[in-house]
Amino acid sequence: MHSFFTLLALAGLAGAATLRVPTDHATLPAAFAASAAGDLVLVEPGLYSGNLVFPAHALSVRSTQGPAQTVLSALSGSVVTFQSGQGSGTVLEGFTITGGTGTPVFLNNVQRGGVGGGVFCRNGSSPTLRGNWIHDNLAAWPAGVGGGIFAWNSSPHIQGNWIASNTAHYGGGIYLQNSNSRVVDNVVEGNSTQPAQGGFSNGKGGGLRAMWGSPVVEGNTFVDNHCHWVGSAMAFSESGTIATIDRNLLVGNQGNYPVDIAYSAHGDLSCNLLWGNTPSNTWPVVDYWSNLGGNTVADPLFCESAWPWRVEEASPCLPGQNPGGACDWIGATHASCQSVEAEETLPDRLALGPPWPNPFNPSSRVQVALPQLATVDLRLVDLRGATVRVLHNGLWEAGTHQLEIHADGLSSGLYLLVLESGAERRIRKLSLIR
Repeated sequence: MHSFFTLLALAGLAGAATLRVPTDHATLPAAFAASAAGDLVLVEPGLYSGNLVFPAHALSVRSTQGPAQTVLSALSGSVVTFQSGQGSGTVLEGFTITGGTGTPVFLNNVQRGGVGGGVFCRNGSSPTLRGNWIHDNLAAWPAGVGGGIFAWNSSPHIQGNWIASNTAHYGGGIYLQNSNSRVVDNVVEGNSTQPAQGGFSNGKGGGLRAMWGSPVVEGNTFVDNHCHWVGSAMAFSESGTIATIDRNLLVGNQGNYPVDIAYSAHGDLSCNLLWGNTPSNTWPVVDYWSNLGGNTVADPLFCESAWPWRVEEASPCLPGQNPGGACDWIGATHASCQSVEAEETLPDRLALGPPWPNPFNPSSRVQVALPQLATVDLRLVDLRGATVRVLHNGLWEAGTHQLEIHADGLSSGLYLLVLESGAERRIRKLSLIR
């Protein structure tokens, strides 16, 4: 990733203008209206509400302080829309994108309540989406698709994003239709489909679903995604879909088949590593996929505090240590536990890391990140909302804290980890299997 100062220098050498929000222009739409092809829009920290539609010309839009401090949010509709054929020279980088419900469209002979809750790319628009946190968006019922990102006849380059806790009928995290997108080095975490309702079948593709086109899904980490039908991590379907699926780490995804390839779709799979997916780590029993070598089931050896999904030095995810030794890095993190230990900066946001392992028995670990000294309440509750265990209640210093959750006295089933600090709340699902 280019440094911020390198980007400024490149913009200056090209003669492009730099527009600052809100210093020069009060809003992003105002900056867009004042921009020309090749300009750079720099966005300072803050909450920017409303539905953002990119102009037709090439434009780079970057935050100055990163996604933790720069939020694009909407109460309804798609948070960000590209609809005028933008190419890869249009860049959206360094934002939190949250709160969207998608754009209602008529798609595949079905009226959809919403598509592209976070980001909607249409009409041949293929921007670069890089380094964003795209979370807690919804593709609204009925039959919404692409909770986090939806690309329709478009091929966005999706790289280095955290795509988490989004929901749709199909493609909870990402949905690609007639798309040749490259989906590279992303963490796709905790996204889910929707169950059968109103005549529609159960949803497929908890993390990602693709129909038609030739997408490349490479070097991503798919973790804790859920489907109600098939393809808890990824689902590919329909004749004419030819997918490349390489060096992905698939861990703890829940639902039938972590990767589903069906209805005459074809997938070339190589160097993928699976672990802890439920009910099993198997591929589907169909004739439409080719195992090109190196796919295996093995413990990735996550760091003791697993999130953000970095691994031990002995991990099979590292080059030369994976099956046959022929694969490059598997997964998105590209960093070891030692590099995590070397980081001394404080967290920049309140965060509740995913519990690991999940499902668990006899114990699971969870990490809490605090940007400052705060009173924290962390408890385990059942699906009725009743507290079954208080894990912490009181002051915690800024930094990262790890807790162990033991199965003693708990029944098998699904629980929720609920973290509250001030006005903020974070929730994670946790399953106990005896």
